[in-house]
Amino acid sequence: YRIYRGVNSVILSLLTTLPPDTNSFNDTEVENGITYYYYVTASNLRGESTPSKTVSARPVGPPSPPQNLSAVAGTSFVLLSWSPPASNGGEEIISYRIYRGEDENNFTLIAELLPTKLSYNDTGVKKDTTYLYYVTAVNLHYESEPSEIFTVRTLPPSPQSGEKSGGEGEGMRDSLTSLLYVAAAVSAGAVATYLLLRKRSREDPGGEER
Repeated sequence: YRIYRGVNSVILSLLTTLPPDTNSFNDTEVENGITYYYYVTASNLRGESTPSKTVSARPVGPPSPPQNLSAVAGTSFVLLSWSPPASNGGEEIISYRIYRGEDENNFTLIAELLPTKLSYNDTGVKKDTTYLYYVTAVNLHYESEPSEIFTVRTLPPSPQSGEKSGGEGEGMRDSLTSLLYVAAAVSAGAVATYLLLRKRSREDPGGEER
């Protein structure tokens, strides 16, 4: 038997010859996403048959992982961003999946996004906590391997939020009811002015407002 292959249905060339007791062939020299056309002929001592019916097939595989995963954290959010995979596996990417964990052994799927989305704002996080993330790409048949894991820690609450941080100066922080910074810049002269307003609480009757 002679196997012919081409990337269109008109021009096919001999790919391989098989012994007469063989009735199947696995073609592994192919590229995902490309349609290949095949036909088979039989040969004896007198010659070669006319071609069989032409068939076609398009191999596919998993996408490669998303690239360049990064994150920026606040006190109550983590903003993730990434780049598309280098290969889609021969099919269009249909979604991205976001996984989160607090250690490398326990990840949970937290979101699945449209393929046009290359960022995600995770607001289901706690303050001052370390999180690990990875992203996968999905095509019609497969999910990619995970991207590189990105580790990020959310910010602790600020002193202005009312949580005491202890140590020297804690009494002063507790007595303040408001703290306001106003910054104004004069670009022409490259001058910056900072105005600090401090107001003491009623617990300190001797304090002056400034």
